[in-house]
Amino acid sequence: MFEDPHILGKLYGYLITRRILRTRVGENEKFFPEEKELAQAYKSMDKHSKIAFEEFLAGSGFKLIRYDAYSYPGLPQGSTCHVLVRNSMENVPQWLKPSGIYEAVAARKGDKNSTQRVLRLWFFFIWLNMLALIYKDNRPVSAISDAGKMSFTETLLTKQISDFIEHEIRRREDSDSCDRFMRDVLLGDSPRDMRRRIRGFLDFMTSISYLTRYPFEGETVYTQTLVMASEIASNYSQCFAYLVSEYSPGKQGCAGIKDELKERFFQGRRDSVADKPA
Repeated sequence: MFEDPHILGKLYGYLITRRILRTRVGENEKFFPEEKELAQAYKSMDKHSKIAFEEFLAGSGFKLIRYDAYSYPGLPQGSTCHVLVRNSMENVPQWLKPSGIYEAVAARKGDKNSTQRVLRLWFFFIWLNMLALIYKDNRPVSAISDAGKMSFTETLLTKQISDFIEHEIRRREDSDSCDRFMRDVLLGDSPRDMRRRIRGFLDFMTSISYLTRYPFEGETVYTQTLVMASEIASNYSQCFAYLVSEYSPGKQGCAGIKDELKERFFQGRRDSVADKPA
């Protein structure tokens, strides 16, 4: 049995922070501190200990998904990779609060006009635009193996958002295109404030291991991670429930975006794993 509480605590703390545990890394990659040792410790656990550990994770609102070179092309041959994924059907950790989401997309600190409803709308709106870049060319949300190939820059995401606001909101006067609240919020930001929101959003996505970033020719390139692809494939129909409990289906976290607007982003992207946002 796996009975060392010290190693158990380190393994849990590591997974919560890094969300990924690899037995080997690629040619241009590096292990995170203690990752190699903890991966070996987990590998040496017997079947019953692993089941007990996974039940412990489930009680914290997470589950482990295992990948190998066969299920995820690009992993080193003979290696295994475990990804810690939010399980929206289990309890939500107390430390996982929506305040981090709200702070991420605030144009400036202390802005009295940035209500939770406004910030929620901006987060969801930037999120949909980002997914439109990552899941382009009718890539299904279950296509986990394409994660490391999906990249974009802050400039591209900003242009995607600006173009959508201009063509789908500003130039369309019909009430069916979006509700009045959404129109007022998205048209009310200055370009500078919108860039601040986008930059904060990308920082937040990087901090929760949904994106990795690296400099390239004077720009920062963002790439979808295996963590993000796994959670979307498993839980996308739950809207934001796999991020924070406030964003579960039927609650106000997904309100404010008309079905017509969601359809604009995700035409043809439905598959057996997940449908469009609920």
